[in-house]
Amino acid sequence: MNKKIIAGVLAVLLIGGGVPCCSYFTQPTAIVANAELTVIPEDKIEFEEFDDYVQIKYLKYSGNCPTEVEFPSQINGKPVTVIGNGKDLVFSYYAGLRQYSVVKKIKIPNTVKTISEKAFDSCYVAESIEIPASVTSIGDYAFKGCASLLSLSIPTSGDDLTIGDGAFIGCSKLTRVNLPDRITFMGEGCFTGCSNLANISLPNSIATLQTLSSESSITATNASGNSVDYGAEVGFFEKCSGLESIVIPDSVQNINEKTFKGCDSLSGITLGAGIEALGAINLDSTALKKINVSEENPVYSSSDNILFDKSMQRLIRYPVNCGIVKYVIPSTVTEVDKNAFAGSKNLTYIVFPESVSVIPQGVFNNCSSLKKIMILNKECQIDAEISPDIEIAGYKGSTAEKHATQMGYTFIDVEAKNEPVPPFKEGDVNKDGLIDAVDASCILSYYAYLSTGGDSSVSIYEYISKTEIE
Repeated sequence: MNKKIIAGVLAVLLIGGGVPCCSYFTQPTAIVANAELTVIPEDKIEFEEFDDYVQIKYLKYSGNCPTEVEFPSQINGKPVTVIGNGKDLVFSYYAGLRQYSVVKKIKIPNTVKTISEKAFDSCYVAESIEIPASVTSIGDYAFKGCASLLSLSIPTSGDDLTIGDGAFIGCSKLTRVNLPDRITFMGEGCFTGCSNLANISLPNSIATLQTLSSESSITATNASGNSVDYGAEVGFFEKCSGLESIVIPDSVQNINEKTFKGCDSLSGITLGAGIEALGAINLDSTALKKINVSEENPVYSSSDNILFDKSMQRLIRYPVNCGIVKYVIPSTVTEVDKNAFAGSKNLTYIVFPESVSVIPQGVFNNCSSLKKIMILNKECQIDAEISPDIEIAGYKGSTAEKHATQMGYTFIDVEAKNEPVPPFKEGDVNKDGLIDAVDASCILSYYAYLSTGGDSSVSIYEYISKTEIE
């Protein structure tokens, strides 16, 4: 037997491809990384030979398997171009009812073009898998449950590459992903459960970020070898709890509502020029501060990090953790979405301009800091539930006064109390109806903030609001 193979024998692997499990295994043996990769010998490989290529189906280790392996580039003089056969796992074995994995490092030769469905499913101790530039197809669930995989790098050179559904579900330790523009298609639910993925650059060549639906629950192995149930429907980035920011490339046209469900650290999202439909996209991350939109987008826009339609007639979403605490809705807005302000943590005051004729039900849900609203449309239809702790300001005889009186809430007559109302004059940066030394002080403070390295994407109004909070 080859000395390298003997040196690499450190654990046991049995593949569910018809080879019976050794009954004496009840737990995995200790894993020690080898100094060199072990090229898997032909007698340990189940393969199928075709006219001009070879497909490796699974490994046939019935005893010990090395922990760092390299697939052969050819068998019987023919190139190995396919790995996996769609059902048999390459690197795992069962002991009783427990599934185990032992291989920590995997190298795929540059002859391989196809990584088949489930080829590396549940390789939960694999920390490194080298994908060569020759690969043009990665099948459904190919790396599902590779819970110890730390990074994923796909070479920028090579032919067009397609990636199947759920390819990286449950890769919970994945922190870095390199996805070149030669990727022309990414399937549904690709990164579900990649909880350590902080940020990612998507290729500017994919059109959708879709939810994956299955007839039964989708499960993946975690780093301890236990099964995690993700349910029958999973969003593209669902449960990526460490995802902090993302830029959606111009090529993407549609985003499904569950795309960012459970992305509790998502603080910033930038929508590219191609987005045509957001549906009921979940943007409820308690960390969300900024929603920005490419100026080239024909459907959507943003102002002060808040999401609108292109004409700014519809206010779609105010980020839950936006820094502006006193917000005056632009006078161009005629429609406010029912969840526009829901869950806001910082908002204390909202001004609804005369152009808004309906305040929809649910718009103030869980606005824990909201203390005051001003309604300037005298005939505004108020469907929203308003907390008794919230003051309602408006004109005498208006529906705002009638609503406040009916509910027993505090009403402020904006004319009698001389309340400042929009449109505010240019220079009235704190929107108090006056242009005075306070405004000048705010402007000087803002430019001092910028000159000392402050975030230039923070508007003066957001900065002033933050300063007032502090």
